Amino acid sequence: MNIYKLEQINDKIKYINENFNSTPFNKREKLMDELETMLFKFIIEEVDVCKQCTQKNPKFNYYKSQKMFVHNKCGYIIPALQLLNSFDFVKRNLEDYGKIFSEIQDWHWLIF
Repeated sequence: MNIYKLEQINDKIKYINENFNSTPFNKREKLMDELETMLFKFIIEEVDVCKQCTQKNPKFNYYKSQKMFVHNKCGYIIPALQLLNSFDFVKRNLEDYGKIFSEIQDWHWLIF
């Protein structure tokens, strides 16, 4: 588990929460996009075996426009949102960042 990435995620969440109301819609959207990408990249590092080719410690490429990860070796595709929703943060003694991100998104669209 990458502690440095966790600190970055926490800092981004804190910044978004503290500046939410004073931040313009398009800037908020950019911040949420950055947070989402950070979460995806943190979670994909926790995948220790490719389900398709069973390679241990697989390396994935992230395709931001399609929000998906593709295994370099076999081409196995993992939708990033599916990965985020199925990741068990509590089991790893972490805050439920998926839930926090979802709440931030809800507020963002509610205020819009």
